[in-house]
Amino acid sequence: MTALTPHLPFAGVLGFQPMPAHFYPIIALIVVAYIVAAELAKLLFYRTKPAVTLGENIRLRHQ
Repeated sequence: MTALTPHLPFAGVLGFQPMPAHFYPIIALIVVAYIVAAELAKLLFYRTKPAVTLGENIRLRHQ
């Protein structure tokens, strides 16, 4: 939606101007890189063992 807004008929009234065409692939590359980085971070995070493990006999008491 954001990429299409400057191309709508009322865009001039709002002061919007279309971005140059070469910006769209750059933005797509940034989005893909972000998604890949987030997935890698999740993979690394969930591979590590927890710092503290609770035994089966330990119960947490809430006060």
